[in-house]
Amino acid sequence: MKWLDGAIYRGEWRHNLAFGLGNFYHIDGDTYEGNWSYNRTNGYGSYKYKDGSEYKGFWLNDLQHGKGIETWSDKSKYEGEFFKGQKHGIGKYIWSDDSFYEGTWEKNLISGKVNLIRVNIIGQMEESIWENGKTIICMDLEFILGKMEEIIQVVFRRIL
Repeated sequence: MKWLDGAIYRGEWRHNLAFGLGNFYHIDGDTYEGNWSYNRTNGYGSYKYKDGSEYKGFWLNDLQHGKGIETWSDKSKYEGEFFKGQKHGIGKYIWSDDSFYEGTWEKNLISGKVNLIRVNIIGQMEESIWENGKTIICMDLEFILGKMEEIIQVVFRRIL
C-alpha cells in the first residue's frame, strides 16, 4: 500500500492498519523490516538508513525500546538497552578506532561511575570515569600499573 507521502508498506494488515510482519520503504531511501502493531513499529525489527547505518532490535510505538544494536557508516557501534528512542540502561559503545565504553547510559549520555577504555595517541591505554556525558577523571593505566608495581616492590623489600 502506498502512503500519502509516497512511502510504501508491504505486509500484514488488521482492521485496515499495518499489523504483524511488514516492510516499509520511506521515500528518502530508509527501510524498516519487522513487526507492526496499529500502524507503528512494535516488537523486533530492523531499520536501515540510506547512509548505511542500521538499528536491529526492539521497538515500541515507533521508538527504539529494549535491547538493540545500532551501527553507523563509520563502523562505530552501540549494543545495549534503549528507552523511548534513547540509549538508556546498560550498553557498550565501540568507536571506529576500537576504543570502547561499557556501562550505564542515561538519556543518550554516558553516565554513572564506569570506565571508558581507549588507547591514546601514543599507544598507551587510558581509563576514564564519566558522569552525565562528561569525563570527570582520566588515568593512564600503564602509569598506574607501573606505580603499583613500584609500591609492591618497596613493600616486599621491607618484608624481607
